[in-house]
Amino acid sequence: MKIINAALASDELSGLYTLTLENGKITGRERQDFYRKAADGDLNAGECLITHGFVDVQVNGFGGVTFNDDPSERTLSVMEQAALRNGTTKFCPTLVTSDEQKLRNAIAATERYMTRSDSAVAGIHLEGPFISRGKCGIHNSDYIRPLTDDTLEFILRHHSAVAMMTASPEMMTDRQMAELNRAGITLSIGHSDLTYEQVARKLDAFRTATHLFNGMRGIEGARSPGVVGAILDDHAIMAGIIPDLHHVSPPLIRTAARMMPGRLYAVTDALCPAGNGGKPERFMFCDKELHIADGFCADDAGTLGGSVITMKDAMQNLVKIGIRPSDALKMTNEIPARCIRLAGYSAVPKPGESGDLLLLRRDGSMTVIRNEKIIAEN
Repeated sequence: MKIINAALASDELSGLYTLTLENGKITGRERQDFYRKAADGDLNAGECLITHGFVDVQVNGFGGVTFNDDPSERTLSVMEQAALRNGTTKFCPTLVTSDEQKLRNAIAATERYMTRSDSAVAGIHLEGPFISRGKCGIHNSDYIRPLTDDTLEFILRHHSAVAMMTASPEMMTDRQMAELNRAGITLSIGHSDLTYEQVARKLDAFRTATHLFNGMRGIEGARSPGVVGAILDDHAIMAGIIPDLHHVSPPLIRTAARMMPGRLYAVTDALCPAGNGGKPERFMFCDKELHIADGFCADDAGTLGGSVITMKDAMQNLVKIGIRPSDALKMTNEIPARCIRLAGYSAVPKPGESGDLLLLRRDGSMTVIRNEKIIAEN
């Protein structure tokens, strides 16, 4: 398959390009001297921007289902189909703080699902239960606990299915964190109530941070930087942020993007109404009833509990608040892919990389391409 007359999100690579796809990979990228006429089998991009599919490392639910409610292959299949329709070609189903049996069942279901050919699941994200009670947010605090060696052994035995773990440093030993890192699991600091001094000593063990500014001790004054201050002060750690424009104010998103160039990425933290037309408007999550109000999800006490946006919404919101379009693209595919060590998902596609691609138009519509086929028009 050839995609002709495609534009790239690069100041250095101007003009139009032809991309050749074979067996799910990009095998060629050629700069065109002129606008080409499509031959049989060619896809004419019509000067649309071409980029890789979105990568979302924090998806609680999608397409009307919630992973915590039923951590099964059936749920993963529904989430995957809804994700693909909305341009997310790799995602991490996210299990929030749960009991031990559900945690193990979720890992096992994810591992089985990932054996399917061309699965869009990049591995499970365990968001808890190894978190601070003081910053648990919507999570059920009854299940919060330190990581035991028995649970660690199970996770390590199934490490290929575990992409990411959100934890607070006091809930794991240094040895446990080292073993998880050696296994290639991305450790993310989040839901942490520690001070700057407590966090700074442990930050090297963490590759990233979960939903920056939310679920963590913030900057509480000129002498209390908190977890947020430790993350912003570090020059290596990455961080996810929820750009639904409810969780974090636009000025803080812009500030974080300036302070963490190439390290800040978008997550949806999506719940079941996402990718499902915003329905249902009331649903259960973490043993609490949530409702959608003015575009965000909260319980009756006003505690935020995820979002209803897609990654396409996230990218458009970032551009709307002043993030450069090329940077917004990186924040929705290239940087989150790097966070979980997923190769082949550059914002500017090149030979040897994945053939999971999007054609983005100025009117906000897009075409999703996978396995040399158009699988969705959105």
